[in-house]
Amino acid sequence: MRYFQYNRIDLRNNDNLKDEYIALIEKEKSEVKKDKKYTRLSLAISTVAFILYIIISAVVLLSIPTPDSYFITMLILTIKITSAFVLLPVGIWLMFWGLYPSLEQRFHANYTKVINKYITNSCPYLRAYYGLEDPYIVTKCYDSSDRDFKNSDICIFIVNDELHISPVLVNGFFNMEREVDCYAFMRYELGLAPVKKSKLSTYELRSGDTYFILDKHAKKFFDTHYWVNV
Repeated sequence: MRYFQYNRIDLRNNDNLKDEYIALIEKEKSEVKKDKKYTRLSLAISTVAFILYIIISAVVLLSIPTPDSYFITMLILTIKITSAFVLLPVGIWLMFWGLYPSLEQRFHANYTKVINKYITNSCPYLRAYYGLEDPYIVTKCYDSSDRDFKNSDICIFIVNDELHISPVLVNGFFNMEREVDCYAFMRYELGLAPVKKSKLSTYELRSGDTYFILDKHAKKFFDTHYWVNV
């Protein structure tokens, strides 16, 4: 087994690449800050709208006149109390499943568009470094001896008869806070076996103390493109 890590780009002899790479990092940080600001703004607007909704609802309910009849009075009071218990959850639902998500989507769309552009620009360096090529598969890793791979999507591909496992590099990867590492295995080092106690159809890919719990799509990939002892 080999374990290696992307140590960023060698910028020593390429000033243009250095400037471009630094610009990507700074733009990503800027867009992340904007996204966090828009998230707080979306929540603030939704909260204000919810408070106004409650105030207006309370004013409407309290403005209903109280008649002289005791029976009618109790009926109206019951309606007011029932309405209050209905309006509150309805308002919460409208806020967290209606207004807030729509605002988030509107603000987040621009962030996603810009970040995807930076991802597209930066990812070829990573793909070239790790040798990503066909055949490959993007699949779910439910558990792993390496916590960076636990509960995340991973990329499995073959380079010169070695099986490589890395973060997803197909559509792009540009996260400066996460280490971009890769495992490489020869065929004789690996074993693949179904996880019997799992409710899902999962398989354990293991080499010594290093293991990955993968979904059934990974099993199909190994059967088609890579020989593994099962």
